[in-house]
Amino acid sequence: MISSISGTLDRKRSALTGTDKGFTLIELLVVVLIIGVLAAVAVPIFLGQQDQAKGSAVEAAVTTAKTAVVSEMVDGTKPASMDAVSSYTASAEIPVNLTWSTAGDHFCITATFVGSTKKAAISDTSSAKVGGTCSASGALIP
Repeated sequence: MISSISGTLDRKRSALTGTDKGFTLIELLVVVLIIGVLAAVAVPIFLGQQDQAKGSAVEAAVTTAKTAVVSEMVDGTKPASMDAVSSYTASAEIPVNLTWSTAGDHFCITATFVGSTKKAAISDTSSAKVGGTCSASGALIP
C-alpha cells in the first residue's frame, strides 16, 4: 500500500513540474500595473514632502539669521548686511538678505531657497513666516 501511494505521489510530482514553467503574461501585466499605481501615488507625496522640507529650511535660516543680527546689535553694532554679521554662516542653497527700515530702527530678513519658490521672511518684531516679504518700514507682510 505504501508503494502504491508513493508511486501515485511520484507521478503527481512529475506531472506538476513538467507543466509549470513560469508566470503567464497576464500575471506579469498585473504586477506591472500594481507597481505603476503605487508609483503614481507615491511620487506626488514624495515631492510634497520635499517642498515642505525646503520651506522649513528657509524658515530655519531666517530664524538663525535673526538671532545672529540681534546678537550683533547687543554687542553694539548695527550690521549693514548679512555679510557683516560675524556669527552667521551663509548657506549656498539659501541666500539671506538683511534690510533696514527707512528710519533705520527696524530690520527685516528675507531668504529664498535656490531653485525653488519657497521663501520666508522675519522682522525684529515678528516670528518667521514662510512666503512673507518686508515693507519699507521694516514690518513683515504676510
